[in-house]
Amino acid sequence: MNRKKSNRDLDVLERLQWVVESLGISGREFGERIGLKRSSSAKLLNGTTGLTQALANSIELKTGFSADWILNGQGLRLVDPRNRLSAEDQAVLEMLIPVSRETLLGLFFRKLETRINRAEGDFSIATNALVDLKAMEELRKRSANKLKWIGDLSSIFDELQSGNLDQICIIPLILSLHFGPGWNEASTRSQEYRQMLSFGLKAKFEESLKKAQKILKKLDSLFELTPEQQEQLTNKISNSVKWIDPQNDKETK
Repeated sequence: MNRKKSNRDLDVLERLQWVVESLGISGREFGERIGLKRSSSAKLLNGTTGLTQALANSIELKTGFSADWILNGQGLRLVDPRNRLSAEDQAVLEMLIPVSRETLLGLFFRKLETRINRAEGDFSIATNALVDLKAMEELRKRSANKLKWIGDLSSIFDELQSGNLDQICIIPLILSLHFGPGWNEASTRSQEYRQMLSFGLKAKFEESLKKAQKILKKLDSLFELTPEQQEQLTNKISNSVKWIDPQNDKETK
């Protein structure tokens, strides 16, 4: 027995059908474009199954028609291409629900440390820190700051973890740091962010975000190379490469 459709369901269906007509393609082609099998596409377009947020996001990603407009009738029908999420960033939003805060925090800090450690290694090579005592001392100072600032960043999350409702800020905070300048657009799709707002935690979130961004800015500048150091790094890497002759697979001299 089919469920009775609400007015909202009918409005969503009408907008969805309008999108397909505007694209000038068949329902089957539309389904293929957004990753649905023919039977699933038919059920979606005849209203047997409802349109989920994740599927609306997929439609926006593949066609440019706004997920928010299709679902709620709000905003412009077409999304500015400059504000559309990449497939990778959309996946970040849609895969959050089954992942714990602890797992996300672990992934965030592993990715951060990998990036900073790579920059630290480049700085060491560019300044010749392995043999130059002055450069080595400078590297030690910066490495000590790296550990301190990563610890300060971790403390922000620890503070949120120790609170009750404040814990709701953690996932939106990780997301905002991941998306950076694209967070304004991504936040409109985040269920976790909307939930946080519903608990009146916007001020706490923004306070934590400001502190975290300040620390990340310090970390990003910590091992930043001057143009001269960047040139030295490029030259050292180039000189370390051994070219292989494709004809006899021997090193060329």
